[in-house]
Amino acid sequence: MLEQADRLGVVGWAARGTAPATLRIRLDDADVGQVVADRFRSDLADIEGAGAFAFWFPAPLPDDSAAEIAVQAEDGTHLPGSPVRLVASVPLPAGLRLPDVGAPLALVVDEAPPDAARDAGSVALLSHMQALRRLGFHVVFSTLAEADDAIRRTAGRVRLAYLHRLRPMALLAARVRAANPGVQVAFAVADLAHLRTEREAALRGTLPPEGLRTAELLAARAADVVLTHSSVEAALLEQWLPGVRARVVPWAKPPRPVAVPFADRTGIGFLGSYGHPPNLDAARVLLDEIMPAVWAVAPLPCVIAGSGMPPWLRRRAGGLVRVIETLPDTAALWRQVRVSAAPLRFGAGVKGKVLESLSAGIPCVCSPIAAEGLLLPRMLVAEDAAAMVVALLRLHTDPRENAAAAAEGFAMLAARHTQDAVGRALALALAPVAGAINDGGGSAASSPARASPRQTSRC
Repeated sequence: MLEQADRLGVVGWAARGTAPATLRIRLDDADVGQVVADRFRSDLADIEGAGAFAFWFPAPLPDDSAAEIAVQAEDGTHLPGSPVRLVASVPLPAGLRLPDVGAPLALVVDEAPPDAARDAGSVALLSHMQALRRLGFHVVFSTLAEADDAIRRTAGRVRLAYLHRLRPMALLAARVRAANPGVQVAFAVADLAHLRTEREAALRGTLPPEGLRTAELLAARAADVVLTHSSVEAALLEQWLPGVRARVVPWAKPPRPVAVPFADRTGIGFLGSYGHPPNLDAARVLLDEIMPAVWAVAPLPCVIAGSGMPPWLRRRAGGLVRVIETLPDTAALWRQVRVSAAPLRFGAGVKGKVLESLSAGIPCVCSPIAAEGLLLPRMLVAEDAAAMVVALLRLHTDPRENAAAAAEGFAMLAARHTQDAVGRALALALAPVAGAINDGGGSAASSPARASPRQTSRC
């Protein structure tokens, strides 16, 4: 099934008995590459022989391209949904404007409306939109599907284009610049997708998606500033792309400690969005490798929670394993457990599950990948599964150690993840645009303009 075909590449899945399918990618009847449908995806877990694929063109196809994109099996048959004919973009019509709202516009585009219950990227985006309003911008949000209309309606007015994730950046940056001379384009990465997929490929002994690294680095080069949540990613981008402006902007996560006392809680928690491959892998590692070693010492419950849970994970419920599939808010998990685990073996960016746990006052024992980009106390970073078992047991049984780790987590959030800290980081990253719109012409980092709470639109 061909699920996505655009100027960046193609994404979908295929099933071919017991062996992964090899697929040909064609542009206007010319072969441009091939890809093996061998990537795990949670919604395909119950389909025998099914695997996902992603193929990225070496560079995004031009806006005026009307190419036909086809994905074919080795025998030449098309996948369902193939071929797809691109529609060439047309010049923006003149005279379409939003009414004057008395503030510079920030056009924010993501693939879908942000949903804080779905993924950490949404939580970060909502936090940054709030910070932009505090800096004096009128924020206009659009999904990628609605972006052409949003660009037409805001033409000539947009001072900042905040393009979240790779596809909005690669597909829209040139169009936004053409419609808004002098606009500043910010490429906001939820995480570096190519870094995450390359780490997964190294772990599994497979090849990473072809062209993703090139597409992401080209997008970063095309931006005026790249916004990342991770100091590791910022350093890598500046190393790979000398001269690029990569800036670290966290998201707000205020402490909200659970009210249930330590003595009334028990067990080890895991939070994840299971459409995200690193979380599925980590849940399996926790249940199959870490918890058996914990249970050999003490019969502690393991509580698995989060959205998009596949059938195989739901079936693990029973005995000492609890499953919370419908989670109205993460506090429903944290009220039950004393400590959480994040045994991620691959991934990128800052991990929302870690911040959520620390915000509740629940120490989170992290693998080095899960801890990446965060200033965590040493007691919360475990180099391997054996060290994670020791740390989980210690923090579960010793209330003083647990309280000390919780206090360290609160201190980190207070230093780096307040609304004011996010606003300062975003203002510095966007300078001079944010400073220029500040009341009195001063530094936006030191005296952000207060915006109306109604300063958000949806195109």
